[in-house]
Amino acid sequence: MAALSYHGPIILITHRLYINNGSGVFKDETNRLPNVIGSCNSISSADYDQDGDLDLFVAGRILPGNYPNIQVRSYLLKNEGGKFIDATESDAPALFMPGLICEAIFTDYNNDNKPDLMLVGEYTPIIFMKNTGGKFEFVSKETKTFDRSGWFNSICPLDMDNDGDMDYIISNKGNNSFIRASQNEPVHVYWTDIDGNGRTDFFMSYTKGGQRYPLYSLDEMAQVVPKYMGKKYTTYSSFMNQTMEDIFGDKLNDNQMFANEFQHLLLVNNGGVFNIQPLPFETQLGPIYGMQSLDVNHDGYLDVVFNGNNKYTRDQHGPDDALSGGVLLNQGGAGFKYLNGIESGLHLPGDGRGMIVTQNGDNVYVISTQNNDFVKTFKLKSNKSKSIAVKNNVIEAIATLKNGAKRKLVINQGSGYMSSNSKRVIVDDNIKSLSFRLLGKETWENLDISF
Repeated sequence: MAALSYHGPIILITHRLYINNGSGVFKDETNRLPNVIGSCNSISSADYDQDGDLDLFVAGRILPGNYPNIQVRSYLLKNEGGKFIDATESDAPALFMPGLICEAIFTDYNNDNKPDLMLVGEYTPIIFMKNTGGKFEFVSKETKTFDRSGWFNSICPLDMDNDGDMDYIISNKGNNSFIRASQNEPVHVYWTDIDGNGRTDFFMSYTKGGQRYPLYSLDEMAQVVPKYMGKKYTTYSSFMNQTMEDIFGDKLNDNQMFANEFQHLLLVNNGGVFNIQPLPFETQLGPIYGMQSLDVNHDGYLDVVFNGNNKYTRDQHGPDDALSGGVLLNQGGAGFKYLNGIESGLHLPGDGRGMIVTQNGDNVYVISTQNNDFVKTFKLKSNKSKSIAVKNNVIEAIATLKNGAKRKLVINQGSGYMSSNSKRVIVDDNIKSLSFRLLGKETWENLDISF
């Protein structure tokens, strides 16, 4: 809840592009971009129009000083000979202002060998945009993901059951918080200029017994709109049991959003339609941010490593900091078992944010950033593994396991909360071979894996 406006220099929230010359030296090439303005969490790349070069999607998070106003631009940037043009209105008009997006990834959710888009954010549903051949179509109702709106943070794509299609884990706020949300008792946020002073005010409510009640006390609300609240409520008893409608009438009807799901979720793919399940109870003890998939215990199924927590909540609500990082151990493709940070060795009791998995020599490392703290690095006690580069013209990659199962691989960059793995796949000695489908070619490029 606050009264906000942004009057800072636009240059501070204007995106820039730096090109690596191949020797670790970067040159400012911002002239290759259109005017991209806003604060964002996520940039993802893929050749969405399949013309042989990488395009970008820049997901708008907030316009500083104007939270929670959803008039925040996102940008689909088409690569035209090394220069990017804003193709949002022509190729993905539904994504011009899709909301407060925390992460967006290119991913082939329907196995048609074209990179689709998947988006999650604050007060947004789980959004799927189908690539119909260089144009994107909103299909979240068809994927059965539209009715869940959360404070979603990030997406981890993985073929968790080795059936050749992509499944997803969606991180959220969790259930161990002062603020709760469910299908029957959603949380709402509202924004408008209540007192006519030219500044946006916003308020939140919780739901109980079908009624919406303010999340904040009379004193807190009076600090934001003192004239309005002071005139209407002169005693605490007069404010008691007041609903949002009692307080504001129809003033908040125009600008509002809701969240009805705070659980972390597993989306199991069934031919482009998703079966949605909550993650294990223990993971719901706090918010999760960074997530990556790898086979931790060498059983042929991808597990998930993650970090989380948020200490920077309102003092009245207390910190959301009961997680210590951890591992989700894959149970043979049927679900996940939680191992906390102490059990797994991936002990991250701080405020985890970004996370990547990388390989150096024979060792696999998990690297986690923390808010206002040190970067932490963990080495996997593992089997033999290799890191294989993925060419830009690869449109699909499949790993064949020694038991005959086929696992779809992540090939596009940008899947990670404020972070991204390099364009490589890590394989271990459970993998027999890799197969790559190349743009414009009927045959697959095969690579046998040996150690």
